[in-house]
Amino acid sequence: MISSPRRKPRLPARRLPLTDTLLLLVVPVVLTGLYMAGVPWVVTALDGFWEGVDHLGRYTELLWAVTALSWVGVAWLFLRLHRLTQWNQRVLSALKAATDETEVVRALGRSVLAALVHTRGIPRKDRARASTMLAALTPPDPDDTAGAQEQR
Repeated sequence: MISSPRRKPRLPARRLPLTDTLLLLVVPVVLTGLYMAGVPWVVTALDGFWEGVDHLGRYTELLWAVTALSWVGVAWLFLRLHRLTQWNQRVLSALKAATDETEVVRALGRSVLAALVHTRGIPRKDRARASTMLAALTPPDPDDTAGAQEQR
């Protein structure tokens, strides 16, 4: 097999943005170095921060409530992500059916896609894309005798 002399476009590398990298790695290292060097304002700020963390230990009920709420938030996010993933899979299978060779399967695919367009909790852009695909896949109505000029 002969390979093409043209270069294939490379996919962009997935990497953290520079600001996230700075916040996650550089700032704690710099603050630790300044603390160890004995810079007065850094020592005062970090000691005050850790004293505040130590005082939070006295409020265990509050910490348990915050922990429980964070677990509820994480569970809600995972359920939302699962629902969106399921919706995407259903739209893909409906699109596949709507482009099938047999007319019966195409009609079923279009009807499922029409139902999925009206699903609650889906982002507007995704819903708009699905409705655009449905409009492109729906054949024109043969009973519609008005032309494009008459409809305006």
